[in-house]
Amino acid sequence: MASTEEIQQPEFIAAAAADNPISVHNETNARHFIAERLKAAIRVYPTSAEHDQQLLKGKLSPNIANAIRFRLKEKKILAACLRIVEAGLSEQTPSKSKPKKKNKKK
Repeated sequence: MASTEEIQQPEFIAAAAADNPISVHNETNARHFIAERLKAAIRVYPTSAEHDQQLLKGKLSPNIANAIRFRLKEKKILAACLRIVEAGLSEQTPSKSKPKKKNKKK
């Protein structure tokens, strides 16, 4: 892990700005952490996105309808961020399937 002094060095900042990960291990750990935080944020909501969509079909006051729309948008943003982070994790994870063996001709 980088120290506070290392993080403040121009070379470190330039590497981070250039989208160069410090290491694959660090990048993977960061993505796992972000994915878990996003999942936790989604779990905090008392209703699902589908339930919110059903609620919006009913007769609601303008304020309640706007609050539900706002909550629904938040959930969609969090879900989209989670998909992006998880896609990055799947790209970093090497395939666990065994490589195909080539048939040798005799």
